[in-house]
Amino acid sequence: MTHFLLSWHGTILCYEKTRLFAASVSDVMTGRASPLLLDQHETLSDGPDCLEVITGVSQDPVRALALRSGDRYLTCDPDLSLRLSAHCDRWEFFLPLPDCALATLDVLASRTRIGQELRVSEGRLWEAALQLDETGFDPAGFTTDETGAIGHSPTECTLTPWPNETVGDAISSVHAACDTGADRPTFPVWARWEDLPGQVALTLGEPHEPAHLYALARLCTLLDLFAEAHICLDALKGAMVEADRLWAKSIVAKSAGDTEGSTALLSRAILSSATDRLDKETIRDCLALVQTGELNQLALWRDHWAKPLFKFDDTFNRALIPGNLPEEAAHHLKQEYYWALEDHWQKCPQSDRNRFLARETALNGESHALSVLRGHEKWLAGDPDAANLHYTEARKHALRSGMQFIHFNQGVFSWLTETTIAPDPNPLSLASWTWRAAPVRTTSPDLCIVAGCDTHYFRFIPKFIASLVQAADTAASPGAIHLYLGVVRPSAEQLEFLESCRATLEAQESNVSLGFAHGSLSYEDAASFTCVRYLMMPEIVRRTHCPILTCDMDALIPRDFLSQYETLRTSFDYGFRLYAFDRQGVQSMGEPWGFGAGVSYFGEPERLPLLANELHDYIVTAYRMENPTNWCIDQCALSALYHRHLGPHWHELRIRFMDDDPALVVMPHHLGLDKQRFSAWDGIVDTASVFEALGLDPAQALRLGKPSRSQCRTPSVF
Repeated sequence: MTHFLLSWHGTILCYEKTRLFAASVSDVMTGRASPLLLDQHETLSDGPDCLEVITGVSQDPVRALALRSGDRYLTCDPDLSLRLSAHCDRWEFFLPLPDCALATLDVLASRTRIGQELRVSEGRLWEAALQLDETGFDPAGFTTDETGAIGHSPTECTLTPWPNETVGDAISSVHAACDTGADRPTFPVWARWEDLPGQVALTLGEPHEPAHLYALARLCTLLDLFAEAHICLDALKGAMVEADRLWAKSIVAKSAGDTEGSTALLSRAILSSATDRLDKETIRDCLALVQTGELNQLALWRDHWAKPLFKFDDTFNRALIPGNLPEEAAHHLKQEYYWALEDHWQKCPQSDRNRFLARETALNGESHALSVLRGHEKWLAGDPDAANLHYTEARKHALRSGMQFIHFNQGVFSWLTETTIAPDPNPLSLASWTWRAAPVRTTSPDLCIVAGCDTHYFRFIPKFIASLVQAADTAASPGAIHLYLGVVRPSAEQLEFLESCRATLEAQESNVSLGFAHGSLSYEDAASFTCVRYLMMPEIVRRTHCPILTCDMDALIPRDFLSQYETLRTSFDYGFRLYAFDRQGVQSMGEPWGFGAGVSYFGEPERLPLLANELHDYIVTAYRMENPTNWCIDQCALSALYHRHLGPHWHELRIRFMDDDPALVVMPHHLGLDKQRFSAWDGIVDTASVFEALGLDPAQALRLGKPSRSQCRTPSVF
């Protein structure tokens, strides 16, 4: 068997009677150049006698040889030129390869392939090896099978051609769909027919990127081109992670209504991904749930434990929403679907939301989720009366079906519409509470801050008081601030702490005065605790005549609070967290209760008696034991107040967006912290130093500022 000689720089040494020269593999394959050959005895056959073959010149690669003429060695430079050198180093090495390897190397060096890391790259002959991506392969170890796949026996690696014939079939099928797309009766929600030709062009224009074909499969799925989507995903076999490919195919099958095919593909996807991630028993149980229909793609997509199994593509998964929901589906699967429906309506472009609702109606009919979304649509369109009719229906549907709303829609239970409701037999009330008033001064305070909590959230109070005292003591222009706190069922030590603070601040004639109220509520839960500040407001307004700032208890007062407040007082009449509103005061997204209650400013004392009573009365009316939840009730009350009394006068009032910088009150979301880490954060105030300066026990303040052990537990995601 004869061998050709591959230079260190990936060219082939060639010979004609008049010259020695280096040529590319393709030039040799096409006959434009004839290689200099080495016979089985490692001598040059039909070559110039002036060159002597020298073996054993290298250990890497071990088969390398050199060609010597006298005391100089033939060198092949990167620019294909030849010269003689006194040295024998890598540039002087030639690698003998069998003639049969030439065609394979030509293919590898001229077409893109997919290697071990599922990356597509074009082979390059360099350093006496075939370089593919970042791996160098011995050029002598390649074999080709009947499918065109090239194996490399030394590394047991298979290099698959890309793009291949199946890719061409996939693109052709989509081409045909482009031609008939305008005649299709479907009205997709998440994609546009006009996007299809562009994605086809991108797939053709950058054939080395399998991600483009995957995006084409996704687009086809979102356009209800399910057969074409399957063909595209079939063509991607070997070009992407198999578990993710099977997951995508299961989405296509489910979207197409192929329940049997979807179940089989989902099972294969789980097996492909979970084998080295989950134990056999868990895999068996998981597959059993899939087969019985108790576990599907939507449940896996939304469940934390499945996150490591697949690289979830949220855009592809949107094909499931809206989707067909079998009437016989298990309750938990229906719940997962409706949560996803509510969530995805928020993500749907406003121009497509009518199509979204129409598609859901056609597929699954009426539901609590559909009614609440119709309510949102009418609300954002400026038709509150129509919206309220839908919200009433949404509540009825939910109570009949036992379905829950997603967290941000739970305010529908506390949103008061025109429907008359009977009073709760035990309404929320502070009538039996004990009040410890802030000391009476000869002049009204500049500001009254109101916050409320329960005994567990009390841990935020010591640091809140410390930050407020610090801000007041260090202000360039001191102001009198009343702080009123309401606490549900405080412990004896917590009460003693508050009384000590109140008396000390009074004795030292601090700029901060503390008053507090405490007692029990007829219903005590996370929702009712948020209402304490609004239930307190009528009594506080009766006692004081000044602007009021309400805020969450998990908050801190920055050092420059008083200078910021002076700007707020002189420049604005009100301030709210209007994250769902544009700068013209128009709500542009979300739900009626999408109205942040974390910090609010009421700067017109003469109107406060009316506003305070309305907030109080809303809470008392809306909070109902029979509601599955009263979550968001504080936001409902604040939003109703705004839309009735303030929103209609937007252009007459000066209303600050409280989320604008700088933050008047620092809350966890400003720092990207959860509540537990926020309670331990000392970035604004040294609590111990402030209480020590007041002559109070800093150890007690720090102890009461720590969460209980039960609050420190980290919940499991399984």
